[in-house]
Amino acid sequence: MEELFPSSAENEPIIVQKSTPREKVNELILTDLEIKNIPAPWKLFRSDDQYEFQFGKNSDIKVILTESLDKTDWTNDDYWKKQWEKLTELKLKSNCEIIYDKVNQLDLVTVKTKDWIPVLTWIKPTESRTWGFLFRTELSRLRGDMNELKNLLKSIDNK
Repeated sequence: MEELFPSSAENEPIIVQKSTPREKVNELILTDLEIKNIPAPWKLFRSDDQYEFQFGKNSDIKVILTESLDKTDWTNDDYWKKQWEKLTELKLKSNCEIIYDKVNQLDLVTVKTKDWIPVLTWIKPTESRTWGFLFRTELSRLRGDMNELKNLLKSIDNK
């Protein structure tokens, strides 16, 4: 047995990466993005320079502020399918539904499939290219959560 587990590795410490604690904040103000009133039931958290909106108590239902979604061909279905697979680490088994939408001056694209629970929505300003959002929810919650997402997006002052 000793040959299988050398003693030199036995004394090495196991390093556990500490995650940066999240703090609740009441507004998001960036160069070309302002949300001064976060509509309930959304909560905004900051960890370092990362911002994340959480829907109620469920930490899986969230909107993450991302870098620019500088995607010129916004209506390329194959691109969004690949992005969904990459982020969920799942393979699409059958056809998925891709929904294009607009809220105020924001473009949205949602990818969902009946085979898997995660539903992803990418959001970008129609004009600006400096920020975007990624919304993650579950298939069974999509209809209600999408209404709440649109309420959140309407509170954005897109400069």
